[in-house]
Amino acid sequence: MLEGQGWRPKQGERSLEGNGQAKRREIISQLTKRYSGIGAKTAETLVKAFGADVYRVLDDEPERVREVLPEGRASRILEARREELKAGGE
Repeated sequence: MLEGQGWRPKQGERSLEGNGQAKRREIISQLTKRYSGIGAKTAETLVKAFGADVYRVLDDEPERVREVLPEGRASRILEARREELKAGGE
């Protein structure tokens, strides 16, 4: 469930409201460039759901990614993120 559909950030998660639009675009751009198979629509879904905490959620709460994306797409993104971290990425 996404924002506007009853979804709200967990306590402590950073929202991208107001002046965060530039940051939102930056994160969407990073996601689409870093991970093959992630298009703008998928990246937008992740950023809308998790805001500035998207990378923390990918790393620490992968089950939440599976709540907002189809299983196959979520698995590909999570695996790509694990590989990136193993290779020394941030």
